[in-house]
Amino acid sequence: MRKFTHTAFAALGGALLATPVSAQGLRPGDVARVPPGAQVQQARPRVVERRYMVMPVSIYANDETGADWAGSDEVYAIFRDPSTNAAVRTQTFGNVDTDHTRYFSQAQACLAPLGATQSDNEGKVIAWQCRAGGMRAPFAFRVELYESDGSGGVRSLVDWAACLGAAPGEVQRACLDDLIGAADVTLRPMHLGACGAR
Repeated sequence: MRKFTHTAFAALGGALLATPVSAQGLRPGDVARVPPGAQVQQARPRVVERRYMVMPVSIYANDETGADWAGSDEVYAIFRDPSTNAAVRTQTFGNVDTDHTRYFSQAQACLAPLGATQSDNEGKVIAWQCRAGGMRAPFAFRVELYESDGSGGVRSLVDWAACLGAAPGEVQRACLDDLIGAADVTLRPMHLGACGAR
């Protein structure tokens, strides 16, 4: 697709508007006719490429970790986008019990493809958005859910030692936190139904 800057487009538009009708051999009200022997090219069919964005809505607690009477869970998610090799951590949802639903903030409502991010004064990513234009199918993403156990104590020293060899991005979670579950998802046009098949 050819793109014109505002200046070039304005100049082009001005040139077209400035062309006198008489210079074209037409008078007001005349209908242009195709000269005899001229070949008329058929318009090419428009090609529509479907692109996608994955936006999380909520999390639902089927069953909180441990015994229900022992206290509520503090839950957060990590989204991993292989197409951009990026990962982000959501806010922590407090007081999550069995059958509770929590909704993701609009400022964190993109799972893939991850785009521009916003950080706080300490450099922690607190908001992000999907990359403009989306992505083609097939595409993949990963979701991890963690239960935050806080920090401090002897156990945290043991777990921190285990995290020292983690790959970049893995330490977005605290070493004390428990993995509740994870899912690697790959979606192809056939999985996306009529939206991806046409």
